[in-house]
Amino acid sequence: MVKLPSPSALEVAWAGLLLSISLNISAIYVFRRQPAPCARPGPVDDSRFSYKGDDYPHELPLYIPPVALAIEDSERYGLSDLNAYADWRTTDLFPRSNGFVKLGLEGIAMFHQMHCLQRIRSALVQGDPGHHTRHCLNLLRQTVLCASDTTLDPLNSAKGTDGLGIVHVCRDWQKVYDFVEENQLRYMNTSKSGR
Repeated sequence: MVKLPSPSALEVAWAGLLLSISLNISAIYVFRRQPAPCARPGPVDDSRFSYKGDDYPHELPLYIPPVALAIEDSERYGLSDLNAYADWRTTDLFPRSNGFVKLGLEGIAMFHQMHCLQRIRSALVQGDPGHHTRHCLNLLRQTVLCASDTTLDPLNSAKGTDGLGIVHVCRDWQKVYDFVEENQLRYMNTSKSGR
């Protein structure tokens, strides 16, 4: 049996920071504003957009229903245990085309943010933060601020707050995955038929 070294205080602190960021990233999808109305998920009428400058859709043309997410400690997604690499690689299993959609060449922010979580974890384990990690930390910092999740976490005077068990109202991320898959299949079928 391979004995893994105990994590240092710095590794534990980074793991706590990573956990905090990932919990807050899930809050990005909280319904604090009205979603764009859309009768059914489907393609955007491309004739409405020139795709020059800022003339393109800025969000998916998709109603994403709210879902409840109770924040929990996870046995998975460790920093450097034997299963950590495999667990975190599942966050990189983006739909076809890495989350890019055929509405111009646009990437969905959720997939960029998931990529950044994986990059930060990798930098913590390998000890080589580099420019890409700084970019990712800054991106996640700003997306947390953008979401401004106002869910109240109970305060325990001895420990502060861990946020566990608190239910957040989120956007159904599976609907985003499904939309990207359908968008890519539609594009591939259109390309093959020559339309």
